Amino acid sequence: MTLPSSARGLGQLAIIKSSSNDIPSAIFYYSQSMFYLVPPSNVLQNLRTLSKQYFTSFLKQISDENTVAIPCANFFDASALFFSLFFNDISENPSTGAIFETIYEHCINDTRFYLNALNENLSLKASLLNITTIFTRSNIDTSNLEENVELNLYTTLTKPMSLGYLFVLGLHHCTFLLSYLIEGLPNNLHALPEKNLPLATPALAAICIYIDFYRSHLETLCIKNSHSWSFAEKQLFYDKVSDLLKLSVSFFNTLAKKMKILSGIQAEKNNPTFLFTRVAETGTFVDIKIRENHMFSSIQKNLAFTKKTVVYGNSQAESSSGFSFCDVVLSRIFLFLKSFDSSSYLSFVVSFDAEKLELFFSDDLSTLGLSRN
Repeated sequence: MTLPSSARGLGQLAIIKSSSNDIPSAIFYYSQSMFYLVPPSNVLQNLRTLSKQYFTSFLKQISDENTVAIPCANFFDASALFFSLFFNDISENPSTGAIFETIYEHCINDTRFYLNALNENLSLKASLLNITTIFTRSNIDTSNLEENVELNLYTTLTKPMSLGYLFVLGLHHCTFLLSYLIEGLPNNLHALPEKNLPLATPALAAICIYIDFYRSHLETLCIKNSHSWSFAEKQLFYDKVSDLLKLSVSFFNTLAKKMKILSGIQAEKNNPTFLFTRVAETGTFVDIKIRENHMFSSIQKNLAFTKKTVVYGNSQAESSSGFSFCDVVLSRIFLFLKSFDSSSYLSFVVSFDAEKLELFFSDDLSTLGLSRN
């Protein structure tokens, strides 16, 4: 997936995809263009039109009572549907909430939704569209949108059409990708790119998107919105965050000892946070794809791009500093996990043992009146 460095280019891609009847991709490109300094003209109007068109076509596919198959082939298609629901008045169709819940349950329980999207185009698109829906639904910052235009967002949505469940879908996607890599490729990630491991790259890229977004916005979005969630919604959200942290710790501990940076920690007793930060701020091919995207501005402003940016390709597997994409993603995971200290707003604690080069996770939800399943 190649994203232009301007909203104008994204708007053009949206028009091309729309004309070829690839409505989910058109929705994706328009949704991304909202978060650039100067969005394309009529972006919100076009998004609402395409969203309604996509949802209407979806309704037609399931109108036959004998229809059993879910007309979403993968998590990207489902994400486009979820996004579209927030740009149309759900009161026009009483079954919207039930439709959302049906697709939501399939996304939670059917791994094929994620496996079918496990290529660079769909995996990155799905992760970006999921967090865009969350960011837009939260409406935490629309300063870059057209003046005097308000997003038509809804606060009285049928369960589970609410922000907590949208969060859960993204968390579930990210944990699936981490599990996929931990279980299937624990000893080979640092050998990438490998022709026999084509699915690891898009999985890592999507994980990178999620981790960067959570580093920037998880706390703010949680504090701002969780008060309006139901008890069940809040419980599910905290369970999924806990799963994400545990899998991230496991992923880090599985691969981190192969990182070049850790040998420096052992030999020189350097500050691990400083060293991880240095690697994390290495620009990658994923960062180029989202450059100038307002949702990632707090991350992007600290990145160092070089002539040999970390990408996947036969000649550019590492940066000029010798760090691979996996090293960068692991470093960003480390910084994300280190934000969960004893004062964590979610009552999760992650600690780092520099001698053993390991992270450790614990959770205590008793102070929140919640319990672990």
